[in-house]
Formats: sequence, C-alpha cells, structure tokens
Amino acid sequence: MRLTFISTYLPQRCGIATYTSYLVDALLQVEPRVGIKVIAEDLASAVETDRLTVLPVWSRRGDYVSTILEHLEDVDCLHIQHEYSIYGFDDRLPRLLDSVPRDIKKILTIHCIRPAQFSERATIDEHFVHTIAKRADRIILHLEAQRAILMRLGIYHMVHS
Repeated sequence: MRLTFISTYLPQRCGIATYTSYLVDALLQVEPRVGIKVIAEDLASAVETDRLTVLPVWSRRGDYVSTILEHLEDVDCLHIQHEYSIYGFDDRLPRLLDSVPRDIKKILTIHCIRPAQFSERATIDEHFVHTIAKRADRIILHLEAQRAILMRLGIYHMVHS
C-alpha cells in the first residue's frame, strides 16, 4: 500500500507534526510492505529512504492546493491531519479534497471540533468541519464529543472514533 499524509512534520514544533511522526513510525514498524510519503509544510526536513519520503513543499500562507496535487502520484490512500490553525477556514482545503483523484481514498483526522453552543466562533468551526468531512471517505476523531457533533451535522455515516 502507498499511503500519503498531508501534515506538518518534524522538526517543526507542532503537536500534529509529532503525532504524524508517531503514526508513520508505527506503520513502518508493523507493515513491511507499506510505502509512506508525507507532503509536509515547508518547515519540515526532507527525508528520502526506501519506504519513507518527506517532501516539505507547501505553506499554510499560500495557495497550497496545486502544490500538493502535484505530489499525489502513486497514492492509494491520502490521510490529512486537520487542525484549524494549519488549514484555516477558507476554500483551499475543500478545493484540495474535491481535486484529489477519485481512485485515491481520503481519510481525514480532525483533531479539534469546537461545539457551537459554547462560543460564537464555534459556529464557524462546525460549518467548516462539515464542509470538509462530507468530502472524506472516512473520518478519525479522538473524542466521543466530536463524534456527537458530526452526527448532529449529518456526518454520522463516516465517523470512526
């Protein structure tokens, strides 16, 4: 299997970068046939081994869609690590998800969902997470409360927690 992550990555000081490095390390240890590519934000370090490639090619400050799409060759599954501060609330991530070739499965780990009933800003958060979640084949969450929010938003058929 050829798995690609879109994420921040080490040595960038970011919890998502560390989390993704743990996922990559675990997958490489348990599955000798997996090849992993990380299409990383530009603060990561480039890596090239027989089973791992890290490409620090995009910036959250720019229109990263075409840059990321250029690196999606030979991919079976795309796993995007989502956090609001990385991708923002504009149309870039939805456009990216819409532009991924149909034969590539899309998994989205949503690390944070702020519930709308607790802040005005959270209504925007919920709307955006609904926008991106409906474009993924599977969603990974960390909390049952996040699952409840997505179910309330009508995304229950894709939720995995």
